[in-house]
Amino acid sequence: MRKVLLVMLLLSAGLNGCKIKSVEDPQPEYIVGEWRLKRAEVESVPYDVGDCIRRSVMYFSSNHNAHSIIYTVNPTSNRCEIHLEHEGKWVFEDDKWFIIVEKENGHDLIPNQRKEMIFTDPSHAYTNEVIEGYRVRLFFYKVEE
Repeated sequence: MRKVLLVMLLLSAGLNGCKIKSVEDPQPEYIVGEWRLKRAEVESVPYDVGDCIRRSVMYFSSNHNAHSIIYTVNPTSNRCEIHLEHEGKWVFEDDKWFIIVEKENGHDLIPNQRKEMIFTDPSHAYTNEVIEGYRVRLFFYKVEE
C-alpha cells in the first residue's frame, strides 16, 4: 500500500509540475497584428535596411496563422521586389514564441522551419536568422491599429 501511495504521489507531482503549453492556452494578445521591419544587424553590426527592405512585414492572426514578406532591391533592375515570403503558424511553447514556417515562396517546407521570436516588450520583437552564412538579427515593431 505504501508503494502504491508513493507511485501515485510521484505521478501526481510529475503531471502537475510539467504543464505543456499549447495553442489552446490563453496567450498574450500582443503578438496578433501587423509587425514591420525597423532595423537589422549582420554579424552584430548595424545594417542599413533602406526604404525598400523596411517594407518587410509579418502578420499574426488570432487563429495562429503567420505570414511574412521580406523585400529587397533587385540588383539587376534596381526595383524593390518580394525576396522571400513565408506562411505558417505561430505557437507559444516553454515560455517562448515560435514561428513554424510551413511554406516558403509558395512551396512546402519539409521539414518545417522553426524560428524563435523574442519580444523585448509588447510592441518590439526580433528574430535571429542565418542568411547566406551570416548571423542576422531582424528587429520589428508592431503597427498600431
